[in-house]
Amino acid sequence: MAMQKGDLVLITGISGYLATWVAKFLLEEGFRVRGTVRSTKNAQQQEKLQQILPGAEYVEADLRSEEGWDEAVKDVNGSSILQALKLLLLRKTELEGLSLEQNS
Repeated sequence: MAMQKGDLVLITGISGYLATWVAKFLLEEGFRVRGTVRSTKNAQQQEKLQQILPGAEYVEADLRSEEGWDEAVKDVNGSSILQALKLLLLRKTELEGLSLEQNS
């Protein structure tokens, strides 16, 4: 099933550099984003994430534990992560094509 705008996408480790950029891109493209963080009790981190990624939601889940993952994946389309990567690669290709045309 292909992703459609408004679909919920899960981004693991959303506070990481690359994950933050992926989440930002998806939000800008009209997708809903849920991100995992090790702890939702870190007020400073939560505030910073809300500023960078307004509209994203956060759940506590750690790759080293089974806890939190049922909540994290609830209502997420199983193909969302792969589809999100495909969208990013297509966007990157489009942007590279534009820059090549402009430099010619």
